[in-house]
Amino acid sequence: MLSTLLRCILLWLFAVGGASASTAFFYGQKVPVDQLSLYSRAVVLPENLDTPEERNWLNGDTAVIAYLSLGEVAENAHHFKRVKPHWKIAFNANWQSHVMDVASPEWHRFVIEELVAPLVRQGYRGLFLDTLDSYLLADARAEHYGEGLARLIHKIHARWPELYLIANRGFEIMPQVAPVIDELVAESLFSRFDAGRDSYGDTTEEQQAWLIARLKEIREHHRLPITVIDYLPESQFERAAALAERIAALGFNPWITNGHLTLLGRNRVVPIPRRILAIYHDRDRGTYYSRPHQSLASTAEYLGYQLDYLNLHHQMLPDYPLTNRYAGVALWLGEDIPHSAQLCRWLERRVGGAGLRVAIFGNLPNDPSCLQRMGLESIAAQPRKFAVAQARPQAIGYETKARPRLNAPVPFRSVSGENRPWLILRDSEGMEVHPVLTGPWGAWRWASSPSTLAPGT
Repeated sequence: MLSTLLRCILLWLFAVGGASASTAFFYGQKVPVDQLSLYSRAVVLPENLDTPEERNWLNGDTAVIAYLSLGEVAENAHHFKRVKPHWKIAFNANWQSHVMDVASPEWHRFVIEELVAPLVRQGYRGLFLDTLDSYLLADARAEHYGEGLARLIHKIHARWPELYLIANRGFEIMPQVAPVIDELVAESLFSRFDAGRDSYGDTTEEQQAWLIARLKEIREHHRLPITVIDYLPESQFERAAALAERIAALGFNPWITNGHLTLLGRNRVVPIPRRILAIYHDRDRGTYYSRPHQSLASTAEYLGYQLDYLNLHHQMLPDYPLTNRYAGVALWLGEDIPHSAQLCRWLERRVGGAGLRVAIFGNLPNDPSCLQRMGLESIAAQPRKFAVAQARPQAIGYETKARPRLNAPVPFRSVSGENRPWLILRDSEGMEVHPVLTGPWGAWRWASSPSTLAPGT
């Protein structure tokens, strides 16, 4: 019965759909190689490819494109300390970065030998050239800097003609560089991100009309494929599909993500997440002997999913957006639940913020915020004789009859009309408990040790 119940719960929780291929953009850590491999090209921050699996991805079918800022260097960049003071001509307070003298032959040599050459040796097959209009912040000698930047791009192409070059805007120099550019990107057509205020908002009709006119002009004169990146907070990512369709209707390739590009974004079709984040707490045993692996892995794999294991005993909860990366989250916790309040806040922020469901097996974090979100209440009941009052037949009682045990009280029950108990136990005094239930937030199956239900359930 357990395997049937698990299949029902996982199928109910994590059913999703779609996939696509064009250029994807992802600047976060823990690079989701599997999902990004569905695209023809993927732009990443090179410093974030630091595991063997991620580095091996460079040899795959997807052309991995390295992000490269030609016009600015951020103060937290790995090469910032090697930047000469006289290369700096302005400061961009929004991104805490310095604008470079893009006409300087010294800067050209540094970019080619110290930045691009190592990327080519590592196996990157293209460059995403960013900050191409930052020199305009200097308010002087704009034409001089623009000509110098165009020369730098031509030098890169002349040395590595096989590299796929993507330009981020750079409208002022497009007539000079279009012959060596393979794709154009423009940001914030309909929805923008303000880095200085860390806020999102819609662009004005005037801004939209201006950018659309420029993009159509470039498409007509230079025949370049154009990708538009628009930004949404994760909490509003349900708008992404409509936004992508709106961009595609203009003939541009859409990419919708969050402001820092740490969310696995989407274009017109979203890939199917096939991973489940399995969280547990175990001081002594490794992953193989953990409850998620022993009890959930085979069922998840049968349904086409893969578990990513996280042991709270020595690993931190992920602090990155989960949208599109995971189909859902599974928690298997014993009586010793570390940092219950922190776990509940994470479930609210990251799991709830991504619109994911969570399957909880075993104990719940006994924190008011968790219980309120799930529509449950804690009950202090001693072990007593329960009988099965109601059971969902396709999941419970299908393989063998459920037989409640007496020596393990169920500590929670549902108090929300939105929850659906799959199993209701009732004692002689009329007290009801709900060892298995689902709700808008996910599902819970009580499993103490020894189990509330007899073996086989």
